[in-house]
Amino acid sequence: MVIAYTRSSGIFDDSRATKEITAFLEHGFKVAVYGWDRDGNSREKCSRLFENYNKSISLDFYDGDIGSGVIDKIKARYLWNKWLKRELQKNSGIDVIHACDYDTGAIVRKVARIRKTPYVYDIFDYYVDAHPVPEIIKGYVEKEETRVINDSASTIICTEERKEQISASKPKNIVVIHNSPDVPVVSDQPQIYDYAYCGSLFGGRLIE
Repeated sequence: MVIAYTRSSGIFDDSRATKEITAFLEHGFKVAVYGWDRDGNSREKCSRLFENYNKSISLDFYDGDIGSGVIDKIKARYLWNKWLKRELQKNSGIDVIHACDYDTGAIVRKVARIRKTPYVYDIFDYYVDAHPVPEIIKGYVEKEETRVINDSASTIICTEERKEQISASKPKNIVVIHNSPDVPVVSDQPQIYDYAYCGSLFGGRLIE
């Protein structure tokens, strides 16, 4: 079985993405990765990261900067979506599509309906809560993401609390996969911690 893994990032710097892809590979699946190479080094770094699975993985990246101004960002997103749609449509060997976030979910939903291919929607961040979406289109974006959730064969969320965020939707099947650290050994010695957070430290990440 071939899984198309779609994520609008360089993949190598996304710990959740790399863990999911590795899990697929370790369980015998073939994976076609579609990402967005924004800094020109994703291919090389991903090739090294997955070098033990080079017979089971293919890497395909869209080259393009995200831009700095609003118009540039809109254009970059449009070109990314156009590229992803074309690449998914021309790969006839895909059995399942794994879409991460609304950045890929909106396109994957359309392609999946045309191809009659099932897809999994993996919600890293509920879009309207984690991105600066203009108020005038916020309702539209939320409604569209709800459609992506409803039409997916399965929906993955990273914490039980996300169920409340997506309460307006009706997922066919929902699975919680926590963003747990990938560590080989966990000490059994008692330890005391204050709070720890690993990630991007800005308001849009729901830190508050």
